[in-house]
Amino acid sequence: MGGARILLAEDNLMFSAKMRSMLVAAGLIVDLMDSSPSFETYRLVVLNLGAKRFSPEEVARAAKDAGCLVLGHAGGREAELWRFGRAIGCDRIIKNSVALADIVSAATELCSE
Repeated sequence: MGGARILLAEDNLMFSAKMRSMLVAAGLIVDLMDSSPSFETYRLVVLNLGAKRFSPEEVARAAKDAGCLVLGHAGGREAELWRFGRAIGCDRIIKNSVALADIVSAATELCSE
């Protein structure tokens, strides 16, 4: 897993800054998504299922087509987003309320598979 490359597809700047620093501290290489990422270079995409700045469905589809794992996150009470995440092929979905700690744990676990 050491040095696995992760793409962070997140439109909440405060949340993404905290998440990125925690993932980097766990030994992962983290890039923030820009307008046209090359998904082939990533092992995992961490995806905000409620993002408004980009289409989570398009990101998940492109990531899966490139062979990436997709770790989605949404609010614990956002049942529609959880169903949506499963429908678009997320390998795992985590609640926002515990996302920072759990995303680091899940990301390191998924990257070691």
